[in-house]
Amino acid sequence: MTAILSINAIDVSLRKPGFWTQKRLLILTAIFEVLGEKKSITVVAQKAICRAVKNHYSAYGRLKTDLSVQELIEINEVISFLQVHDWNCRFLATSEKRERESVLPKNEKELAAYSIFKSLQGHLWTTIVIEHSDLSSNKWRNKLVLAAVLEIASSTSLSVPHLIDAFERLDQLESLPNNISVKVHPKASEETIINLPLSPRASLILNAIYHARQQQKDKKDRSLCIPTSKSELTNLLRPAALKLREKEESLFGTYGIKPIDILEAAKYQSVFSCIEPIIQSRLNSDILPLSPPAHSGAFKFLQADNHDAWPRCILRSGQAQNTKSSQDTKLIRSLRSQVIDADDIDRFHWLEVCRIEIRRAIQKLRYSLTDKRGKYRNSTVDPELCMALLNDIKPKCIAHFSALGSEDYSLKSDLEELEKITIHLEKEAITSIDLAIEWAKFRLVSEPITLDTFRKDISQLFNQGLFQYPTSYDLSIWDEEDAEILVSEYLLDRDLNDNTTNQIIGSMRHLCRFARENLGLFTDLEFPLEYEGNGLTLTRRNNILGLQEIDLVTSEILKSQSDDREQLACILDLAFYAGLRSGEIANLTLNNIVANRNEVVIYLPRFKTPSAYRSIPLHQIAQPEVCRRVQSVVEHRQIQHRKYKNKTGKKLQLKQVYLFAENDRVDECTSPEMICKARKILKSYCGNGADLHLLRHSFASHLFLRWYCCRYEDLIGELLEKDHWCFSNDGIGKLRFFVGENPDCPLPATNITSIIHLLKLMGHKTATTFFRVYVHSFEVGAQHALERSSLEDGEEQLSGKAIAALIPNCRSRTSQARIKDRSINGLAELVQNSG
Repeated sequence: MTAILSINAIDVSLRKPGFWTQKRLLILTAIFEVLGEKKSITVVAQKAICRAVKNHYSAYGRLKTDLSVQELIEINEVISFLQVHDWNCRFLATSEKRERESVLPKNEKELAAYSIFKSLQGHLWTTIVIEHSDLSSNKWRNKLVLAAVLEIASSTSLSVPHLIDAFERLDQLESLPNNISVKVHPKASEETIINLPLSPRASLILNAIYHARQQQKDKKDRSLCIPTSKSELTNLLRPAALKLREKEESLFGTYGIKPIDILEAAKYQSVFSCIEPIIQSRLNSDILPLSPPAHSGAFKFLQADNHDAWPRCILRSGQAQNTKSSQDTKLIRSLRSQVIDADDIDRFHWLEVCRIEIRRAIQKLRYSLTDKRGKYRNSTVDPELCMALLNDIKPKCIAHFSALGSEDYSLKSDLEELEKITIHLEKEAITSIDLAIEWAKFRLVSEPITLDTFRKDISQLFNQGLFQYPTSYDLSIWDEEDAEILVSEYLLDRDLNDNTTNQIIGSMRHLCRFARENLGLFTDLEFPLEYEGNGLTLTRRNNILGLQEIDLVTSEILKSQSDDREQLACILDLAFYAGLRSGEIANLTLNNIVANRNEVVIYLPRFKTPSAYRSIPLHQIAQPEVCRRVQSVVEHRQIQHRKYKNKTGKKLQLKQVYLFAENDRVDECTSPEMICKARKILKSYCGNGADLHLLRHSFASHLFLRWYCCRYEDLIGELLEKDHWCFSNDGIGKLRFFVGENPDCPLPATNITSIIHLLKLMGHKTATTFFRVYVHSFEVGAQHALERSSLEDGEEQLSGKAIAALIPNCRSRTSQARIKDRSINGLAELVQNSG
């Protein structure tokens, strides 16, 4: 029989009424066995602690092959308690690995739902084509509406919220539209609408619905109305699902399939119709890629959408700036401050230390709200205790950071780097922990709110956001891309329900306003979530530059009398044709570029994210003129480097010589000033709304469209800039070669990984940020893909009775005799043109 454990026997200083159970005391015993007198739980010690806990479980007859997630959480609760008592702790990972996105059914339930969807879709279409019932029957009308819903869902791959958004517009129309209009997010503004083509089948079914609605005598009759809510969709699907259940009882019963599951499974149809997986996955995402603005003062990808002379420079509206603006000063400071590598912030565990110390302070506040029996009551906190704890956090972070770095690294160079970073964090930077401390003082003392409400804020905005993003070590140097990355890759890159998403959006807006008003942060940038009218639109940088437009700008720069004209043109080239960030361009040295007659390759170190570490073969993605300009600048700087060495006798390494410099300076970093000059010139040609970050958006948008044209060359003929080098045989061929294929042949369908090369060029971890934020040409590619796939499915010839049912204006033999093409495609084109 095992003795009962007591906290007094283990460590009386850790007494806390109501906290210690036998299970937690067992965990504490295992921790002391591993650590002895040490009060520091390291990553190495975690494994030993887990083994010791399992051994103790074995002694109690609870032997397991592995610890469950719940047991790991229990261990973390003990560690959290120890942390409050000034232990240095690292917590066990308890979250399960996130499931990867898939364009195919991921499990048996989804496969069964898709099988039921196919059966229902086939049954409805056969019923419509063969039965030809009149529309006086509500049963027949419901079948027609359900058939339209399933056809639209399967042909577009849109998620259910986006389908509902599209159905609301369709239901308000009185005649057949050419496209389905849908906002990038259901809560976004009408300005964010993108248009997707109706499939031929959907066009014919909707034509019959709209015609029948025009003939309706009772205008209150909703039997022909398209469902505009999830409950209406469920009600529409339920009768058909119940009827199918009699035949497919095994599928329904085994997997518990609901009516809405059938509609959600419709998205898999487009993949089987040979739509590119990446396009299908983006169509089914919760936020669609944003297209360029619809107004005339915006670049258009297609000839049909452009009604003005081209090429020309479009003036983009934006905030006016003075010649010596504070924004330029801030940009220069920002670029100079980026000498600290985000990788060093990571390896010295700064963000982990921030999470530990803020958690420790919150736990102490929580224990202050616990009564003598150990029962916690959520309430506001004592202001004096709160201020004392908060004022202690930053000094403790610095001390903890320095101690951890000294433990892990002993080389002189590492310790010097650690000291440099420590000084910057302590005296120069406004870090995320500084913001968290001031936010806590405001929320807990000034407002004040309850502790649990504040803990939710910290978890959502800091632990899941700012304390995860390496560049948050200095918020004062942030630019718009930092805001985009934080929102897209951290705050919202999780499986969240609508309520949680809305809470995060509201809290982030509040935090941004607070940071501006009290710390002077984010004054020159807009957070994506601050666009009250645009809901979850993650960027406003969608008024991109055209290929011929940027060429026009650089040609005008090269005609000028400026001594720096070639460098300034080269800066714009690298932002537009290589997608480099302004900080990456400013930090380029002669050591980062290999340039000769045959190739130009740019090697970039880690910058704002780990994925920023990459190489860019410029000669494979940009026209020869751009490569020659870069090569010319590199050669000129190499000559200046040699002259400086011969003149002064000083030896400078190539990594110390910046690629861009004012007045050919070699021994001083003046590249930030050159970046500001280039930005000013770009604004003079393209308006105050243009800057280098907009060129990066332009690069991603054109790159995606070029990638799509590598497989489907027929789209090139429809493009406004079809004559540009990027869409020439040479330009398309080099891009095909870059992704590992024959330059003379279209990308094969078997190449499903070529999109990864595009993500690598941008320095992105996943496709989420690439499409949500940067790609504004998605609508063009998606329209072409959907039209192509639907045409392949529309060769079926329809009988006269089916034509009469779907096209009421063609019921007579005379009218049908005039129809030249009786296929679904031909008939859909007929009703679209007549509409």
